[in-house]
Amino acid sequence: MKLDIARVFAAIAVLCLAGGSVATAEGQTVVRTFGIGREPCASFLSAPQNLFQGSVWMLGYWTALNVVGAKESHMVGEHAQAEEIVADVKKACAAEPKTTLYGAIDHVYERYQKEGK
Repeated sequence: MKLDIARVFAAIAVLCLAGGSVATAEGQTVVRTFGIGREPCASFLSAPQNLFQGSVWMLGYWTALNVVGAKESHMVGEHAQAEEIVADVKKACAAEPKTTLYGAIDHVYERYQKEGK
């Protein structure tokens, strides 16, 4: 997947403009998400534009997860290409279309972490 830098910046602008929050049960962390990451996987998979936008969001979110966990000795996904990560998240989304995109990313991220990828 080749990313045109102008399209990436346009996608980032859209992500910054579309904010949302996830309501959770009492006692759980409230997560503030922006853009397509807060949408259901079905939306991410529904159109080529959403696939592009979601892939950009996904890799940014994945990077942020690694930044937060940078003190660990292992960066999740260091043995995988971006295309592999995107493909695995797409599979997770296809299996659970009602979950949020960020939820599917978290699932794949945790699996990669357990597998030492």
